[in-house]
Amino acid sequence: MKQDKFLLGIVIGIVLLVVVTLAVAFNQPEAAYQPDDTPGGVVHNYVLAIQDEDYARAYGYISPTLRGYPPNTVAFTNDLKNHTWNNSSFESLAIDSSTVEGADARVTLSVLSFYSGDLFSSGQNSYTLDFVLKLEAGGWKITNADNYFPWCWNEALGCQ
Repeated sequence: MKQDKFLLGIVIGIVLLVVVTLAVAFNQPEAAYQPDDTPGGVVHNYVLAIQDEDYARAYGYISPTLRGYPPNTVAFTNDLKNHTWNNSSFESLAIDSSTVEGADARVTLSVLSFYSGDLFSSGQNSYTLDFVLKLEAGGWKITNADNYFPWCWNEALGCQ
């Protein structure tokens, strides 16, 4: 009888841990868009828009002065899908650093993503992305965005 109570206590403890873990996981705040008036806000919103597959919004954050600027949202979307490797989902993103010098800005974004790994892996991947922005008539625009930016947008012919 004493063993049954001990076993029942262990089972109840495990169930409580599962419930608490699920409650914490489901109560995490979702990433929200920030104001577009700072380079960090533009970078955050650009990556979040790509994550949310809101390509029209993401398209508005890149500079139309790029040599290979995509002519429309469809071309932009195709370029992202065909010429970048890192459009994967993430759990969180945060601005690591942001420097502004006149009309130029550099932003480093820290990204945390999770993956299913083996028993001995952490199951998480943390990396940084570097962005370059210019202050143009319409506000801050991205001119380079590391792995979220096809290299061919800086080429005269664009992405073919």
